[in-house]
Amino acid sequence: MSTQALTRGLTRRQILLGWTATVVPIVAWTVHLTGEAALVRYVCGHHNLEWVMHGLTAGTALVCLVCLAIGVSYARRPADAAGNGAFRFLGVLAASVAFVNLLLIVWEGSYVPFLPLCR
Repeated sequence: MSTQALTRGLTRRQILLGWTATVVPIVAWTVHLTGEAALVRYVCGHHNLEWVMHGLTAGTALVCLVCLAIGVSYARRPADAAGNGAFRFLGVLAASVAFVNLLLIVWEGSYVPFLPLCR
């Protein structure tokens, strides 16, 4: 296998990882939003489900933190190397999307303890 083919394969994997780090936080927020909305109906009868809601918030926030770390690592690439401009842009995009979705997840999950369970 030539060095050029190996470099191209790594670059394709890195591009896929960057785009995955951009899309996955949106999916995590959607899962969090629909999961919380689906569980809220059952919390009145089963108070232990409130912990499931907190776990859902923590799990999806962790996913966003991992994607944020990937985005930041891409954004911190040296600017002078060839082709890093696109990776840096992808890193800033992934980090921004992950951060916004992390804020949404934490915001939505933070008011769970303050809502009345049974009305």
